[in-house]
Amino acid sequence: MAVAQWNDKSGKGVIPSIAQEVASRRPAHAPLAPNAAGLVFAAGSGQRLYTSGLNIPQPYSIFAVAKCSSQASVRAIIGSNTSGACAVLYANTASTMAVTLGGGQIAGTVDATALHAYLLIANGASSSLWVDGVQVATGTLGTNAMTELYVGASIAPSGGFWDQYIDEVMVFAGAVSADEMLSLFARSRVRWNSP
Repeated sequence: MAVAQWNDKSGKGVIPSIAQEVASRRPAHAPLAPNAAGLVFAAGSGQRLYTSGLNIPQPYSIFAVAKCSSQASVRAIIGSNTSGACAVLYANTASTMAVTLGGGQIAGTVDATALHAYLLIANGASSSLWVDGVQVATGTLGTNAMTELYVGASIAPSGGFWDQYIDEVMVFAGAVSADEMLSLFARSRVRWNSP
């Protein structure tokens, strides 16, 4: 079944919904774990979900559980259509996941062809990327607010479409605390069997 819209289930309304109006660009919805389902993005299809009109200042945090089938070229879990409108979380080489925003970049060694839980904290000079509860990168990103969000793609600054699973995406206004981080990764291990 194709997904035209993904709704916020938190009740906090940070991002009420994210949608795709073009039928050919809708990812599929499929069971990916015993008690959970996620999105399946077909390779080479340009499938993605999108929302705009946001104004989430830094710091903000993005949590995603994902796996790609090939890490040979740019594959974006999270991105934007306009350069600087959102931090871009993407596989940029055969062994690296990177985050780009406003001219800054941080990157860490990750095999994105395996299922992982990712946490990006966009916070200017104190930005960080965590994978399965381990910090893999820290450094400086631009201080841009999030004004739009793509799930499964990034058009700018570098194009790239995700090509397998994105099981969950959460966006937080603010940097998650250490306790919240532990809870997110523990929940991911139970729900998605991530490392």
